Amino acid sequence: MTENRHTPRREHGNEGIALIFVLGYLAVVTLLAATFLTTLNRNISRATASQAHQVCVNIAEGGVEQAIAALREGGAADQVGTLGQGHFTATVRGVNGAFEIVSTATLTDSPDVRTRIVASVSREASGGVRVVSWNEVTKW
Repeated sequence: MTENRHTPRREHGNEGIALIFVLGYLAVVTLLAATFLTTLNRNISRATASQAHQVCVNIAEGGVEQAIAALREGGAADQVGTLGQGHFTATVRGVNGAFEIVSTATLTDSPDVRTRIVASVSREASGGVRVVSWNEVTKW
């Protein structure tokens, strides 16, 4: 007897469809991951810049405070110093008991991060110093 062996016939045209779906899925996942990492990197950069700016503001405020302390002691000398991660220069100008203190701070590791604080103070008859205004100057 002769056996008639037939191999099952396949329909042509559907063999690569699973591969196409997998490649499409991987493309979408890769795009989402790249978007996520880009957003994460941008947010980390902004947070780092914000933190550096706040440290610089604190240093400039320290310069104003040192200048006010010098005024309380009877002097009106400019102040230069180092605080934490940066340095400041506080300039005192004034007459007749009214003074303007301009404190500029920069970070030691990031000299492009700068902040300026301008404070107006007055010396009272009792010898104390009263702060009239205190502002951060954003552009100078």
